[in-house]
Amino acid sequence: VERGPEEDLEVVVDDRGPGIADVEEALEDHFSSSGTLGLGLGGVKRLADEFALDSVPGRGTTVRLLFRLPRGSRSSGQVSGNLNPRTVRSTMQLRGWGGGLGDARTVEANDVDCAYFARPCFGERVSGDSVFLDRREELICIGIVDGLGHGRQAHDVATKARRYLKDHWADAPEETARSLHAHLEGSIGAAGGIAVVSVASGDLRYVGIGNTVVRRVGASGVRLTSSEGTLGSQMRALQTQRMQLSAGDVVVFYTDGVSDRFDVSEYPGVQYDRASVAARTIVERFGKTHDDATCVVFRLRS
Repeated sequence: VERGPEEDLEVVVDDRGPGIADVEEALEDHFSSSGTLGLGLGGVKRLADEFALDSVPGRGTTVRLLFRLPRGSRSSGQVSGNLNPRTVRSTMQLRGWGGGLGDARTVEANDVDCAYFARPCFGERVSGDSVFLDRREELICIGIVDGLGHGRQAHDVATKARRYLKDHWADAPEETARSLHAHLEGSIGAAGGIAVVSVASGDLRYVGIGNTVVRRVGASGVRLTSSEGTLGSQMRALQTQRMQLSAGDVVVFYTDGVSDRFDVSEYPGVQYDRASVAARTIVERFGKTHDDATCVVFRLRS
């Protein structure tokens, strides 16, 4: 994880095991459910600079560790994108899930925490979903695109959409959606959602076409709807919807490869976990094996 001129090491371990019934007890030294010394979790927690654990019995456990590397130790790794210098991003590709490549990215700054996790459907090597993240001054654009179907053709149209958004997103998401629709004409088409967030005011404006979903989770949950249609094929009248965000609010964007209206009670950690952990956990727990699954998690910091 790159933070300006420095680097930290983040480790996320996720399983689909029986879960941990009592997390506090499991973190105590010498507690073991299998006859071991019982020093694992407690020892790792002491070693890590940041530690987070989320577990649901019967569903699995996710542990996130952050280790601060010695300052001045940054490697010469490449950082891509046009985000301003305050923003930090890390990208990784993860092999697995039927041989396909997953993709994850984290975008952090003093005022925002945003990340996505995406993986292809079982048996495919590439995903038909793509995510676009960019920032201009106090505006952040989040685009999520789901190419129709899955596999190489869907991947190509989603990639084409992401590359177009890089240079053509506008302050008004409706304008961006119309121009993207024209750009994808003649392709197999895609569903998509485009949001522009003002970090200063917390105003989120969203336009969606097809089956992408945007939700604010928590006690004051809100869901924005998408218009019917297909980018690149036919599109009905667009409607810009708004959501007002306050510090700490968590917004999730996801494609239809994630079970619609998943129950937050099955993953209460979404409200406080880092965005990188939350995005991955949502895909792992609520993703459908027969479809590409992608989730973006966005949080305004105080």
